[in-house]
Amino acid sequence: MRRFLAGTFNCASVLTAALVAAFVTVSAASDVALSDSSGSDASLPATPPVPPCGSNEPTDQSNPSPGSEPTCVDASRTPEEVAEARAYLVETASPGYTMTLQGPDLAIGRLHPEFAVRLEHAIREARSAGLPFAAVFSAYRPPAFGVGGFSDKFNSLHTYGLAVDMRGIGSPGSPEAQVWHQIAARNGVVCPYGPRDRAEWNHCQPTSVKMILAANPLRETVTPTGPSDLESMFEAGDPMIVDMASAAQSLAKAAPTPVRALEANAKGGEPTARVAARQRKKREARATAQRVAAKHVSKAERVATKSAERAKSERAAAKTAQDGKPGQRKGGGRTLGAEESHQKSRSKRA
Repeated sequence: MRRFLAGTFNCASVLTAALVAAFVTVSAASDVALSDSSGSDASLPATPPVPPCGSNEPTDQSNPSPGSEPTCVDASRTPEEVAEARAYLVETASPGYTMTLQGPDLAIGRLHPEFAVRLEHAIREARSAGLPFAAVFSAYRPPAFGVGGFSDKFNSLHTYGLAVDMRGIGSPGSPEAQVWHQIAARNGVVCPYGPRDRAEWNHCQPTSVKMILAANPLRETVTPTGPSDLESMFEAGDPMIVDMASAAQSLAKAAPTPVRALEANAKGGEPTARVAARQRKKREARATAQRVAAKHVSKAERVATKSAERAKSERAAAKTAQDGKPGQRKGGGRTLGAEESHQKSRSKRA
């Protein structure tokens, strides 16, 4: 009996151990399957990391939202880095009217920190690449100054510390201007109008957006005289900052755009292309009118010249005629004198 019970007990123990082992195996397999289904290596692709500002790694923009542009999501600039960038921009600045009116420190100090650092890097590279006088000419501008092409100065990116105008980069379309645009794009600075735009070839910013619309949150951070709160303005400007990869590609997308066309497009008026085409036709019409006017002037000048030459010829002919009459009288006098002498000599012989 004891031997039977011992055998039964041993069978139960073996069975229990087998059940436990099977349970553990099933649990492990379940965990592995659950892990796979939650997105590790096999099922779902891992989300690629977004590179920080200042890196040259491209972000995954294969399916961006319509009408959006990639933004710089991590403006991790240290206070020391920003301070050094601002100091360099002030030191190398070539102040224009508005910068002088505010003082370079204030005008540069109101530039967005990320933009200031990128701009410093671009200017340093440009100065070592054959543009020794590359410098900021105009930086922050409050709307109250009334400076700029937009009729509403709140449309300008200068109002929010997101734009500068450059000096020392050559004239529009020059080799120097093209070099600057290439260097700027590599350093995350966008010059959206391109190197050939006659009015805005020296306008640069950290975004491809050319105009701040009325619904933009940036509008609430400034007053006519300047920022209501500087940090709030910088924070509202963060989403506007384009990432380094998109900035590097911005040169290929840059295109001249008249300010009036931008304003008309923003107000729901004619499309930008149509406005630009109409302005081009106006310029061509003015050029044609100038050519026609010049042609008429040339024709009038030729007529006047011919008239003057004709009058001169007539005066010369009249003078010649007058000079001929005394000669005839003199000749007539000599003839008369000869006849009188002949008559006198005949009288004496008689």
